[in-house]
Amino acid sequence: LESAEVKIDSDYVLDPNYHNPIEMHATIADFGEKNGKPFLTVYETTQSIASEHNTYAQMFGLKPEQVRVICKYVGGAFGSKGLMWPQALVACFCAKVAGAPVKVVASRQQMYGGTGFRTPMRQRLAIGAKKDGTITSIIHEGVAATSPQDEYAEAFTMATRMMYQTPALRLAQKQCRLNTQLPTFMRAPAETPGMFVLESAVDELATELGMDPIDLRIKNEPEKDIIQDKPFSGRHLVTCLKAGADAFGWKERSAKPRARRDEDWLLGMGVAAATYPVVTFPTSARVTLKADGTALIECCSQELGTGTATAQTQLLADMLGIPASRVSMILGDSALPPGGVSGGSATNLSVGAAVRDGLNSLKETLIELAPKGSSLRQAKPNDVQFRDGRIVAGDASYPFEELIANGMKNEIAAIGEFSRDGESKSETSNHSFGAQFIEVAVDEVLGVVRVRRMLGCFACGTIMNAKTARSQFMGGMIMGLGHAMEEVVHWDHRLGRITNDNLAEYHVPVNADVPDVDVMIYDEPDFNASPIGAKGIGEIGITGVAAAFANAMYNATGQRFRSIPITLKHVMEKSHA
Repeated sequence: LESAEVKIDSDYVLDPNYHNPIEMHATIADFGEKNGKPFLTVYETTQSIASEHNTYAQMFGLKPEQVRVICKYVGGAFGSKGLMWPQALVACFCAKVAGAPVKVVASRQQMYGGTGFRTPMRQRLAIGAKKDGTITSIIHEGVAATSPQDEYAEAFTMATRMMYQTPALRLAQKQCRLNTQLPTFMRAPAETPGMFVLESAVDELATELGMDPIDLRIKNEPEKDIIQDKPFSGRHLVTCLKAGADAFGWKERSAKPRARRDEDWLLGMGVAAATYPVVTFPTSARVTLKADGTALIECCSQELGTGTATAQTQLLADMLGIPASRVSMILGDSALPPGGVSGGSATNLSVGAAVRDGLNSLKETLIELAPKGSSLRQAKPNDVQFRDGRIVAGDASYPFEELIANGMKNEIAAIGEFSRDGESKSETSNHSFGAQFIEVAVDEVLGVVRVRRMLGCFACGTIMNAKTARSQFMGGMIMGLGHAMEEVVHWDHRLGRITNDNLAEYHVPVNADVPDVDVMIYDEPDFNASPIGAKGIGEIGITGVAAAFANAMYNATGQRFRSIPITLKHVMEKSHA
């Protein structure tokens, strides 16, 4: 860094964020008997049915078959329901003592003290570069908090490992213990805080160099993942930056801060890259083909509102070549084949890969049911395809329901499996990428900030359902506004209590805060990253928002904001400094 021709070195502070799903954490527990043995039934708000099922069995000394966990739908989670929290155990213990079902619901105030939050952190980002914009060194380090009794690590330097080409890279993290509850996952837990710092610093470097921030990013595109020494499975960041810039009208931006006005409002534009890794979980799914021409998927996964059942039924329908109305899905019950955590943007691709494997397994059964002497009977599974609801091999073609019925069966079923044992076994570095653009208007006299426009352009492999995908991207971007502008807790340090533990005073984005939001999707399968070509979309939408907002604030006001949220108070302090 010392030998760099141009360098920046800045410190950043990120306040904690607290979870506020509309549905609070809640549990109904019932200790009964089944076949003369204790049997625990739990209705739980959870993102991880299979994991909780195993935990309950261990805690109460039961066999797995003596426990059933049910969660059909989750009314908001964003990571907070990925772990088990106190109300679940209280309900179970009380049900055991009372000998009757017990329901425990956390209050809104208790959501701020017992169900996790995004940890506060301090970070430092230093970049050295040549005068032509070539980055020669990056240092990203900092400290995040955890609790006294347990440990949670927010790996905020993860994205910096592979975002930009550099011959010298130093990453360092420390943990400090604070007398608070245990932090937990919150939408893109590592990338959201890490990308705010990295992408803000890249914008600051562009200013020092007199370069366009997009040109600087493109100039330092890596040819491969420099840490893993692997090619990217499908990066497309440059495509997203260029397409997004054209659609957003980036050429209208003035490189000089405070140059654009609308009466009393200062106008500014900001850009940031977005990324999220491809995460997978071991998953099983039962695929059933029926003699009436319908199909069924069963998996112990959860529906968080992301459209898991919708996407999976469409996927299987597409594989079979039949209308989606003939496919259904059952989920949300530990009695079904085990699924992974509904987190890490991993559900659709993990479940989808298991569904694909299950359908491939059924090819063998259908071959056995084919008429003797047909070319299908002699075919190998790899040579068999599904087209328009028919199983096809060479010149042989049969509706799958005909083969099932002729075999005197009502249905046939197979359990598909998917597991990827560690990123190191992949030949590519697998991530989703995107670019996010924001235009702000700032009234310095009043300290008021209004976000006028937002645009995100994302490359996340195959888009399984365009409508639900767009909703997920938009939701992430809107949640990012809260992270960037509003979400902060206030402590009474005399009592160690949060004073704004409610939705009236802990501010999250509402309709009046949300501008025109535009989403562009680069839809191209990435079969290196997953067997179905899809990558996660639930979290990437938030990862570049805070930096794009802070960069737009600099373009509007000429002031750098290195802590978030950037509230009215911070704007007033900067403008009157």
